[in-house]
Amino acid sequence: MVRDADHWLLRAQRGEKVIDAWASTLESDNPGDFKIANHYTATHPDSSFVNRIMLRALAPDGFVTVLNRDVTVWRDNTPHPAQLADRSALRALLREHFGFDLPEIDQLRVPSIPEWE
Repeated sequence: MVRDADHWLLRAQRGEKVIDAWASTLESDNPGDFKIANHYTATHPDSSFVNRIMLRALAPDGFVTVLNRDVTVWRDNTPHPAQLADRSALRALLREHFGFDLPEIDQLRVPSIPEWE
């Protein structure tokens, strides 16, 4: 966390780059704003969270990110990209890197992956 004028920034290292991942003035927010934003992101047909798989898990030596079929396992600031072949590969990834099994993945519908609709 670093201060930048009126904002606090959360900075994260991505390989050799440092990126601003979040910014806030740390002022109090109206709870109603969160309800509206959460409702949109969780239910609206145009929301990325309804149309895509987006996952991230932290590990002692790095982290794992998933965007649809694109998987990147980061170890010691080095990316190791891969592609999920199918739903069973996603299910195995969840077991290995996220620590849980989700049998419902076998029927998961993902609009941005046409063959998973």
